[in-house]
Amino acid sequence: MINFFNKVSRKISRYLARISPVKTSTQVFNSPIVSFTFDDCAKSAITRGAKILESEGICGTYYVCGGLTDKLENNTICHSLEDLTGLKAKGHEIASHLFNHVRCEELTADEIREQFSKSKEFLSQFGLVPNRTNFSYPFGSINMRAKKEAAREFATARGIASGINVSKIDLACLKANALYADDVSRGVITELIDQTIRHSGWLIFYTHDVDENPTKYGITPELLKFAAEYAKNKGCSIRPISDVVEQYF
Repeated sequence: MINFFNKVSRKISRYLARISPVKTSTQVFNSPIVSFTFDDCAKSAITRGAKILESEGICGTYYVCGGLTDKLENNTICHSLEDLTGLKAKGHEIASHLFNHVRCEELTADEIREQFSKSKEFLSQFGLVPNRTNFSYPFGSINMRAKKEAAREFATARGIASGINVSKIDLACLKANALYADDVSRGVITELIDQTIRHSGWLIFYTHDVDENPTKYGITPELLKFAAEYAKNKGCSIRPISDVVEQYF
């Protein structure tokens, strides 16, 4: 019974954090924008995902946990330092996903700040400017404590609540849409992009691994390529999170 109430309490806390604005900005974009982001930085997101984007002349955002370097996550091989250096050299964005892959909801304020500090120290080797670094919440785990800390420490923080960022935007919990092979289709992808065009908004996609047989948190190369090609052919501006922040925020 206690576990049940804890789960309900955490779910309510997560919902309230997502809908309670902390760091808002009202923007009108010059054109519809699409960003492709990858959480945990699985090696396949680099060897396959980055190459797909590069074939279309575009770059993505890679949210990195320094503690996952050369490690396994969900039985998937993660990045090496060499991988990250290569991504940076090709114009992709390296961003923060905490240092350890843990849930923000389970951390105290001091523990969150420690994770942010360790992450920024790790990312500094790639020439990132601390107060302009972007962040995404591991597992989409968020509460008001974590959200306020993220708002102070990062230019933006991306969540996993679906939708399009348009008009009044909460930079401490950017909306994003999963590119998971089990959950999306070409039809879902085209509708999201078409909706973004109609509203001249900012659409953020996120996924993890990129493989012919992806995990339940990943996408196939075919679907990722379709999404990139469709967005490009429809005239969307396809840019990493940092580029959008630099121009509009």
